Order: sequence, then structure tokens, then C-alpha cells
Amino acid sequence: MQWSEFLEKVKLSKKAKIDANLSTTCITSLIFAGAFDSMIDEDVPANGDIKLYTQMYEDAKKALGSKAKMPTKSKIQLIGLDEVKNERQLGLWRFSANPMSKFDFSPYCKEWLARRGFCELSEMKKKAGYHRNFPLYHEETDTFPYAGYLINHWQGIFENDFELVTKAFLDKAYMACLVGVVVSAEKVTMKSGKKRMKVDFYNGYGIIRGLNIWPTWGSDSMPKFTGSLKKMNFGMLVVSVNVYNGHNGGNIVDWMEVIG
Repeated sequence: MQWSEFLEKVKLSKKAKIDANLSTTCITSLIFAGAFDSMIDEDVPANGDIKLYTQMYEDAKKALGSKAKMPTKSKIQLIGLDEVKNERQLGLWRFSANPMSKFDFSPYCKEWLARRGFCELSEMKKKAGYHRNFPLYHEETDTFPYAGYLINHWQGIFENDFELVTKAFLDKAYMACLVGVVVSAEKVTMKSGKKRMKVDFYNGYGIIRGLNIWPTWGSDSMPKFTGSLKKMNFGMLVVSVNVYNGHNGGNIVDWMEVIG
């Protein structure tokens, strides 16, 4: 069935007053989840197409004779469709709607990463399987003063599959670089009165929760890079990995927003 055929059936059902639970909210959620992609004549990217989906939403509204707005956030969702403005934010919404979904952020920052010196792993490391969790590597340079890996699976850092790499992260020889969307960034005051910023971050493979940013040494102010570290912004975190009281965590030492 093509999208146009589906719309005609929706119109006929509406005219016949047949209630098939075809609410605008339901259809809109299915559109943005990619459920109707196979009905479209053109090829839809795996990460979706906001412009196309928005037009389909308008088509569905017209077919239903509805004035409904984009669905807002539910109690169990991280964001609502009314907040989604681009494909990267759509990835976060899809994960919120279906935690089994994954999102490939690489098309949106491949050149950006290359300009900062990120490169492919050696063939030896690829053969050992490193690339499944650490797809890119970076040497320390004057313009990017961190040696480290781009990370897919956060918990994989702490597993023993790559023991030498894990040790290097914990010894601060490597930094963990995470590309994705900011889920939340809020300042909190601990019992001691000391303040920190707590960040939750979605990197396409899952949400990394409770990463910390501490005030600049000798002051109560947060580092300058936190100015653009806001919910729904897309970019890269540089994280110093640690284990504290049995909890796998990390302190954010830098953030770079990717614009465009």
C-alpha cells in the first residue's frame, strides 16, 4: 500500500464514521517512528527525514479533518515530538519511544571529527574487534589536547574484553569521546554544599546518565563550555572515566557543540 492509498482509506473511514483508533496523535507517532517509510516512493534515510515526516503529518491531519498539534511529551518520554526540530533530536525521541532503537550520528559529524584529527583504528585493532566499541581514535594535539577513543557502548569501557584499553581509560591516558544529544544538564547541590552539574547524554546506543561537571578550580563557577551544554543540543563530550563506590561514571572535561 502506498501512502496516498492509506490516506484515502483514512478519509473513507472518517466519512463512514468508522472508529479504528486512527487518531492524529497515533498516526503522527507512527510516521515519525518510520512505520510508514515503506509506503513512500522515495528512499527514506535510516535516521528518518524531518521535512518529509512533517508533510506526512500535515497530510494525515487533513485526511482526518483534524487540527491537532504535534504530540507533547508523556510522563515516560524524554521529549515530545513538538520539541523535535531535526533528525538528531528525532533519534532521541525514537529511543524514548522504543529503548531498543539505535541511531547513527556519524553522518552528522564525520567531517567535523576528521577536522579534529579523529581517524580509523589500525588493522590490528580492527581484527581484535576494537572497532565495535571504539570506532575512531584521536592522538593528543595542540588543537585537541586529548588522546582517546570515540565510544559506542559506554559500559563496554569497563568490561574486560579490552583490558589494556580499560586500564588506560581509568589511568587517564585516554579520554572517552561521546557524540550525541544532551538529554539534560542541571546544576545540583550536594549535602556538603558543593555544587556540580549533572549531565545525561544520548549517544545513539543508549543514555549515559549522571556524568559530572565540577566548578573551575578555585571558584564556584562552571567551565565556560557549559554555556552551550543545553538540552537537545548536539555535540561531543570529552569524559575522564572513573569508578566510584562501584559505580561506572565520569567527569566531563570538555564539550563541543556541533552546529548545522
